[in-house]
Amino acid sequence: MSSIYKTYTSDKGVDGNVNQSFEADSCFHTGLDLNAWWQVDLTEIYRITKVVLYNRLFTENANRASDLDLLFGTTLDTIIIVKKVLGQINDIHSFTFTDDEKARYVKVMLQNQNFLHLCEVQVYGYDVLQPSR
Repeated sequence: MSSIYKTYTSDKGVDGNVNQSFEADSCFHTGLDLNAWWQVDLTEIYRITKVVLYNRLFTENANRASDLDLLFGTTLDTIIIVKKVLGQINDIHSFTFTDDEKARYVKVMLQNQNFLHLCEVQVYGYDVLQPSR
């Protein structure tokens, strides 16, 4: 994560808790960064079929999850933008992939300067050794 705001650490993005209430302490939150980002290491390379972002709800700050990029990489040196969102994401925003998208690293990054906070990032996929579906 590009930075940590208070106690809203990066692990809250993959803790399995999809509660979208910020007060439930289930969201990660960066500081006010230029191109704030959050990233997960899947530890293996997978074929990615879907990524779901759970935005913060019930607050005037939900609009901070706007103008963002979704990036994939099989190494830290090969991370590239695979999807863009212009404007605010939905309360629950899904990206689906039908091509052969492979990744070990999945990153969400703002295209501007702001705080980045989400309550969960779910990544769906399967082992690269399995044939394409």
